[in-house]
Amino acid sequence: MPLVSNRDFTIKITWEPEPADGKAAYRSSWVAANEEGPAPQPGLMRVLVNDGSWTLEPVDGGKRTRATYYLYTDPGGIPGWVVNMGNKKALPELFKAVRTRSRALP
Repeated sequence: MPLVSNRDFTIKITWEPEPADGKAAYRSSWVAANEEGPAPQPGLMRVLVNDGSWTLEPVDGGKRTRATYYLYTDPGGIPGWVVNMGNKKALPELFKAVRTRSRALP
């Protein structure tokens, strides 16, 4: 987006193929782990808060899958209305891409 500088971050991903809740078929979550990644680079703003997850749950007896995406982040220095405007476009495109890719799998 115009007027928004480039950002970087390192995340640590945890895979849970058999989540303890007994409902989800799959869960993947992440947290910011910048201390485990490369040092901050000139010209990039380091994102300090980036926590999220994907949860996939069977519905309709396994005929369909409910996908839940959760993200808590603070990209820093960007007004909330700009972030919200970007999310209104990016999130539907993200789910569309996941749906398209999942239908292409055997």
